[in-house]
Amino acid sequence: MAEEREASAGDERQNGDQQPAEAAKQGETGTSKPAGEAGDEAEKSTPQESSKVPKEKEAPEKVRSDLDEDATTPTQSVDADVRAKNALINPNFYGAVFFQTSSGRRRHSSNQTGLAADLAERHVESGTLTALGEALSAGGAIVAVCGTSGMGKRSACLVALHRAGMTPIFRLPGDLGFEDVAGSIEQLKTKHENACFLMANAPVSFVETLNDFELEMLKEKLGESGHSRLLITTHGTPSKTDRTMVVVQATEVPRFALVTAYFERHPADDETVRRIRRVTGAQSGTVSFAVLDTMVARLRAEPDASDDDLLRALPGVVTTDALDTWFETERSARDVAALACVVTCEGAPRSDLEEQIDILEAKLLGDDAKPGFRRTSAAALAEGLVTTTTRPVESRYGGVHDESVYVLEERLDRHQALEYLWEHEGAGFRTGVLSWLTKLAGRPSELWAGAVWAAGVLLTIDPRYVESNLIRPWALGRYWPSVAAAQALGVPTILNIPSDIGQRLADAWIAGSSFDLRFCAIVAYGGLLGAWDVESEAPVRLWLETFAEDDLAPVAARRLGMLCAAGDDARLVRLTVLNLLLEISSGQWAGTRPEMRQAMWVFGYAVDSLADEDEASSDSLRSLLGGEEAEARDAFVELLARTWSAPYARWATEKTVTALVHAVEGEVIERRVLAELIRCAKDAARKLGTLAELGGALCRALALERRKNPDGVVARRLLDQFFPTREVTR
Repeated sequence: MAEEREASAGDERQNGDQQPAEAAKQGETGTSKPAGEAGDEAEKSTPQESSKVPKEKEAPEKVRSDLDEDATTPTQSVDADVRAKNALINPNFYGAVFFQTSSGRRRHSSNQTGLAADLAERHVESGTLTALGEALSAGGAIVAVCGTSGMGKRSACLVALHRAGMTPIFRLPGDLGFEDVAGSIEQLKTKHENACFLMANAPVSFVETLNDFELEMLKEKLGESGHSRLLITTHGTPSKTDRTMVVVQATEVPRFALVTAYFERHPADDETVRRIRRVTGAQSGTVSFAVLDTMVARLRAEPDASDDDLLRALPGVVTTDALDTWFETERSARDVAALACVVTCEGAPRSDLEEQIDILEAKLLGDDAKPGFRRTSAAALAEGLVTTTTRPVESRYGGVHDESVYVLEERLDRHQALEYLWEHEGAGFRTGVLSWLTKLAGRPSELWAGAVWAAGVLLTIDPRYVESNLIRPWALGRYWPSVAAAQALGVPTILNIPSDIGQRLADAWIAGSSFDLRFCAIVAYGGLLGAWDVESEAPVRLWLETFAEDDLAPVAARRLGMLCAAGDDARLVRLTVLNLLLEISSGQWAGTRPEMRQAMWVFGYAVDSLADEDEASSDSLRSLLGGEEAEARDAFVELLARTWSAPYARWATEKTVTALVHAVEGEVIERRVLAELIRCAKDAARKLGTLAELGGALCRALALERRKNPDGVVARRLLDQFFPTREVTR
């Protein structure tokens, strides 16, 4: 009770003083520009003065649409391995670390220590791993690991460092130059003396051009205040390297090591081992112990089985074999259109999809073709490949009912079916499909989600053609096609496809001058790409865009906050965003008070996103407050304390309080959870010496919420609980 009286007294003292002009202005609107909020001049401007004519035609619509609370899109399924990787948080040294390049640009280094420990538990021996271990044992400070894509170089580096006890392990961006590598090592070692570094996917030219002087300087930086190591992986082999650099050539594909490990556990005769190695070595698909079990069982049951018979146990081969068989019979444009529609929009309502069969058939035959009224059953047109099923859907008029949908046969892989059609059906098919997909991106629906998925997959198959004929036209279009393009850039990430094309496009677009392409990149970094690929440096990139001197600043701020609500397993990006905002709001970054205020403004968007009642947001908030994200929760609590205590963060205070109260009213969290958050925020404010300020701001925000929603009981009960002696205007 003493602390409540102390907070209440502080509120009364503060309430007697005139509110700062900046705090009053900040509460006017949630869509005002960050750049305008950063200076005193902007605070003096009227809403009419701050309203500017957009530079490009679609700017106002896109910005208004993105700031619309109802601008939600259908969810995309995220690969289980991607979820597991992003949910993994090691309590020791795990999370993002920020540093500054020689040009003054903020960059992001992710801590890979937890991932290395996880990989070490299930990694099998390989020639690459053995060579790395020997190089580290011999004292190699800088080791380059060269080889083609898919050789497991990054994983081998992490496991080798972990086994040698060389932790923590920080991953550096692969596009850094020599000066930035040296500077980042120096900055990161000030906090972690024995840190080791992995520079993954560096250009071969970076390794080739490192001379003796630069290598010695890097070794000197690594040796300061603790002995560290730098491992560099490249695609391809450098034509030359300095003799002082240790070079490891990755020569053994990881699946061969997996086969070796399998037969160490399950011994077999030499002929069986030879056959299995030959068959798996001819394929690029993923091999697991379950697949090897199937192949070995087939060989034991049928010793004379051919290699083709064994291949049918490998992922993807079943799909290719089934499609080869299906196309042995001559197929019409309508048959192919039916199959392509189901592959693209699997799970969409049957009536909607059958309508699209007519449209795609016309695209495949030519714009002037009119198929007319014909049989539209996709299951009949693509017999043996497509089937129907039912799924429960929530109706707009209330209740849940079963809806008939088309799906591929369970034995078929959707990704590989699309790739097969793209590569085998020729230019006419490709042109028709892209024209059809272009029209599907108009409004969010199951069809829209299917178009986004297909665009992202095709982007990895044929990057140049798909980018120029589909992704870029979407990005330059109106709001929903632009959002579709942004989500498509993140599809390779959520499907765990080894391609960085989405990140490279977003990186190029956000640094360009086109308003539409920058908008698309911001939405991509604030969506699937940024949420599920922590190496994209999305939080830092979006933070810099909140200072943009155009209409995109509020879009970047909201999208940065929305990263916190990407899902319960998106823990790494949630921790990264909260740590970033905490560092800025607490003055750890060199800057001014407007930057600290701006961090609290973004935090208001983050809490608002977390408190939404959609599934991803609700799961995110419960995960954050549920005890499994201790570091992120601590950052969240301190941000609440700093925001509620700051006189210049009135808008953010009111927004966070309103959002959390609504989360309780919507049964996302219980009232006791919010009450515990308030207690923790008060404890943090007491340590900061701002308990009185927090009490005043919190009491005002709760009173305002009670006046806006007189029928609500949450705000009233919290006021009675924490400010029982305070007279609040009713």
